[in-house]
Amino acid sequence: MLFVSTRNSTWCELAERLLRPALAADGVEAWAIRVTSAGLEDENGARIDPDTEDLLRSLGGNPGGFRSRLLDHDTVDDVDLIITMTRAERDLVLASFPRALRRVFSLVEYVRLNELVEPMAPLREHPAMLATARAGIALTDADDILSPAGRDPKAYDAARTAISANVHLLAETWIAMAPARARQRDPLGAATMLDQGADAEEVALDAFGVAVDVRCTGDGGRALARALRVAWARCARVDGRSADLTVEAIVHDGRTKVRVARARGAIGGETTSEVMHSLARAITVRAIDERAGEAIMLHAAGLAMPDGRVVAFVAPSGTGKTTLARTVGRTYGYVSDETVVIALDGRVTAYPKPLSVITSDGHRKQQLAPDDENLVRATGDLRLARIVLLQRDPTVGSMPRVDDVPLLAGIAELAAQVSYLPRLAEPLRSIARAIERTGGLQRVTYAEASDLAQLVPTLAGGAA
Repeated sequence: MLFVSTRNSTWCELAERLLRPALAADGVEAWAIRVTSAGLEDENGARIDPDTEDLLRSLGGNPGGFRSRLLDHDTVDDVDLIITMTRAERDLVLASFPRALRRVFSLVEYVRLNELVEPMAPLREHPAMLATARAGIALTDADDILSPAGRDPKAYDAARTAISANVHLLAETWIAMAPARARQRDPLGAATMLDQGADAEEVALDAFGVAVDVRCTGDGGRALARALRVAWARCARVDGRSADLTVEAIVHDGRTKVRVARARGAIGGETTSEVMHSLARAITVRAIDERAGEAIMLHAAGLAMPDGRVVAFVAPSGTGKTTLARTVGRTYGYVSDETVVIALDGRVTAYPKPLSVITSDGHRKQQLAPDDENLVRATGDLRLARIVLLQRDPTVGSMPRVDDVPLLAGIAELAAQVSYLPRLAEPLRSIARAIERTGGLQRVTYAEASDLAQLVPTLAGGAA
């Protein structure tokens, strides 16, 4: 990822030098998330701004070895994510490098989107998924991190605090989504610094065919295990298979112990709800990593007819998939609210994970158990019956509109919603076969999720 500001030697360098150690402290290897910075107006090779150097040192950062660089096309093409300090700087980047459209955000914008949108996908796919939701958040001038005019200490302190806080939020968000292989192995002797958890409890789950053990530790470990068994009941692993991967999770009111646990790759927090939120991402993303190249993994809500025919409703994150699953899933079988996994022969593996719903404070998401929401169980031999592109439009009325989508245009749109598409042996052909096998791609424009219930049997290709 790349931080960009008007001058590389000021705020973006501060953000870069704070994010690197924050990620390392959370156990993420430097090769897994490479952090750099560049300026829109700096000359290559300039030294760090003296005021920025002082601020960086006051926050425990290391300014050593810095030399600025000017943002250019090669740098833009080499990164997956670009973060600016202000929206004006974001727009300047886009004016010079239009192809960065789905990869560039202001710092506060990106952090806010990560809080509001639940893109459960590998990190490289997140920017494009978040970009589709950016129109739904309202930002003001107060959300920009501006360079203070003159040397006003209060202004400098406010900017410093904002950068530090948002950078650490990035690190906490990404730890749940970094692949397991990116974890440091016992950095700084973390395993010996933390109580190994004699009372630890393991919860055995199945995430669309991947056997996952969640090891719950800390003072709140037992409560976390109980909450997981309720919320993830439909994903419980009961066949006795050994785990393909293990996720360690700690709930503890001591921040030091949580930090030490994170340094060895654990998902940690001070409350059960906080850790449940992070675990939903970690389990999904690490299972996606495990099955990369084996199946088409759609960012979609899945609903099944009683005979196993599945309709996959594809939509960008934050645009209604969970609401659809929560509403229509009380009539038809709940397959997933986020990831529909399709084998190359059309078989579907259910992933009835908890539903991630925004809490009343508008930020962290609550994990709701499908049983508590009275969602119908998906039964039978699940097979893909239709792929549908969802588009919400409050003006269409109570009868949704259904339109056929040409194959080539549909493949282009659908490809952006498939995890690890390049890892499939024949990426585009695999998508084309899935579309053709189910009678073609359709777009459904609807006003309310409840309006879609009447369409499911027709979309599935037969009577209810």
